[in-house]
Amino acid sequence: MNIKIVGGSGYLGNRIHNFLECQNYSVLSSTRRKSNLNRKLIYVDLKSPESINNFCDYDDTVIFSGGMNQATCNNSSTKLLNEEINNFYHFYDECLKKRIKKFIYISTSQVYSEQNELINEESNIFSKDAYTNRHIKAEDYILSNNNKNTQNYIIRLSNAFGPPVNPNTKCWHLAVNDFALNSVIKNQIKIRSDGKQIKNFVDIKYFCEAILFILKQNTKENNIIYNIGGYRSFNIYSVAKLVAERNKLNSGINTNIINKPEIKTNSHKFSFSSKKIVNAGFRKHSKEDLIVEIDNLITFCNKHQLK
Repeated sequence: MNIKIVGGSGYLGNRIHNFLECQNYSVLSSTRRKSNLNRKLIYVDLKSPESINNFCDYDDTVIFSGGMNQATCNNSSTKLLNEEINNFYHFYDECLKKRIKKFIYISTSQVYSEQNELINEESNIFSKDAYTNRHIKAEDYILSNNNKNTQNYIIRLSNAFGPPVNPNTKCWHLAVNDFALNSVIKNQIKIRSDGKQIKNFVDIKYFCEAILFILKQNTKENNIIYNIGGYRSFNIYSVAKLVAERNKLNSGINTNIINKPEIKTNSHKFSFSSKKIVNAGFRKHSKEDLIVEIDNLITFCNKHQLK
């Protein structure tokens, strides 16, 4: 099976690419940048049918993890945001013309309201900012497709973390990554709030395994939506504490955790359910998965002497 990854030079795309290559898949990734190209990473213009046709072929599986991150998206002009979503529409239409086998779209759990006590694939979604709006528009466009030749999957991913392939990848603003980096280099973790906000976290290795499960999944269903998240949700302070504990085991050095009690956050408890994909045959997530990825993240920070 040939796998094509849009956004393969990014944080998630690069990890997916390396993981699937280790599973002996033939993988080719695309990027919008014209630098650092190689035989496994090529430039693709999402507005150009010719460029897309050179990238995709019949019976390929396409994983779409491209697009602007949350910070960039929420600070972009309406014109740029419209161009971004229209490029996706065009790319997806061209994929359908090529009769690709599976189309896997990486969305976000942020399309849900965290006010719900239980969040599953049937929970209501809503647009809270430009970032979630872009994902919802892409999801809607995919779900409106009735093409029987292509099987669609939408992955609503919770807060992913873990070491990048390249240390210069823009991922160190993510909470767990930030905590690990600062625990290693400063022996200090700063939380920008009271730390009581509840979040669901999942390691990228588990996410990559879920992608592999989907690639192998044999079902006649179409337009399948799966949540991919951790085994439970935590408050931010608890996650910082876990990172500090793992670093102490690694280095023997204590980490000082500093929060800002005056900045109150919503401590509403909720459960982010991934039972649908588990019921389909994928394995359950565990605390051990989180710990292994945190340890790998700490090791990565030490190895690359990040500052």
